[in-house]
Amino acid sequence: MSDDLKREEVLQSYKNELIELLHKDHVHFDRQLVYLSAGAIALTVAYYQNIEKLTGALINGKYLIFTAWILLTFTLVSNMLSHLIASHLRRKTIREINSNLYNKHVAKRRNSTIVIHNYLNLIPFLTGIILIVIFIILNS
Repeated sequence: MSDDLKREEVLQSYKNELIELLHKDHVHFDRQLVYLSAGAIALTVAYYQNIEKLTGALINGKYLIFTAWILLTFTLVSNMLSHLIASHLRRKTIREINSNLYNKHVAKRRNSTIVIHNYLNLIPFLTGIILIVIFIILNS
């Protein structure tokens, strides 16, 4: 076996490992986003319900916490929609492969759509978390 062929096999194996790790990272990212969004909502609802007892003062900045809850709920719904869209796009690519209609550029564009949507999910999530922090600071 030539050195070039060995190198090609090693690179292909490494590429396959990277693809598998990328998939696992994507799954972990989505799971963490859901857990953190839902957890933030649950914790802040409990805090909100007991804030007057904890601080002895009236609640300040209610609009902040309500907006945060809306943004975090949007993150959860958007993440679920992202999974449905990704699944649909992947099935479409599989059908094209099976029908010998596969187009590499179209498949790449579909993957880019999924990645962009995932990154866009971070915006309402991070904004919601920032609003929660501000709300807690105002009510401490």
